[in-house]
Amino acid sequence: MAIVRDKFTGRERQQALAYLMTIIAVAPMVAPIIGAMLLDFFSWRYIFILQGTVVLVSLFFAFSFKESIEDKLTTSLFRLVTRYTVHFSNKHFMLTSLSMGGLVLPFYGFIAFSPVYYISIYGLSEKMFSLFFGLNALSSMIGAIVSSRVIKKFDQMSIITFSIVGCVLGGFGIFLFADDHYLFFFAFMSIFSFFVGVSRPISCGLILGLVKTDVGSASSFITFYQFISGALCMAFVTADWPDPVLIYGLVILSSSLIVLLLWKSISKKLNPIF
Repeated sequence: MAIVRDKFTGRERQQALAYLMTIIAVAPMVAPIIGAMLLDFFSWRYIFILQGTVVLVSLFFAFSFKESIEDKLTTSLFRLVTRYTVHFSNKHFMLTSLSMGGLVLPFYGFIAFSPVYYISIYGLSEKMFSLFFGLNALSSMIGAIVSSRVIKKFDQMSIITFSIVGCVLGGFGIFLFADDHYLFFFAFMSIFSFFVGVSRPISCGLILGLVKTDVGSASSFITFYQFISGALCMAFVTADWPDPVLIYGLVILSSSLIVLLLWKSISKKLNPIF
């Protein structure tokens, strides 16, 4: 994200982030299917061999990148680490990062909760689970693609607001109907994932536009916050609850509503100028 922030501006940046999010969405869509195929023919060890191979290929391409930042910092490693505090004093950056990151909580929670729901509760096979899981990731990918189109015609603030409302509707659907049939859960979770896919590239572009320097640390803070909070949500929704479906429905609905309220309170104060 930091490289995109350095190389692009305005709507071009948001389109580039949309393409980036599209690629990111492909991974969880394809990974369970490939994993299931490997387990059909090989042992589980080959999954990690494949992961290691992919990492080595990625590392090879990473060495071919050119540094995108123009004004490099010359400071000690300790001072470099402590430069994260620059963002803590940026109120608009922190509020927007923390609020919009709330939409990712149930998205990561889905990764942990979906096998419990599809396999343990409804007794679907691993292949059927990987199919539903992949289709959900496809919804997010389509949302990112749509994001790259609609940003050309509509205001970014309006798109983010509309996307959050869509997430609230998906959350309501899961809260009300997920206990009735797994197809209801799949449909409303796909709606939620689609609107998350629409909002993420635009909101990330907006957030990175609120910082002037230390864009790399800003990007890593966003990723760190989303991964840590997502991991906590994964642990929470998979705890030994009497009604886990109800708990997940409450998490996805409450998260979406809180983000909507926070967004409405801060959106008019934001002025991304970088």
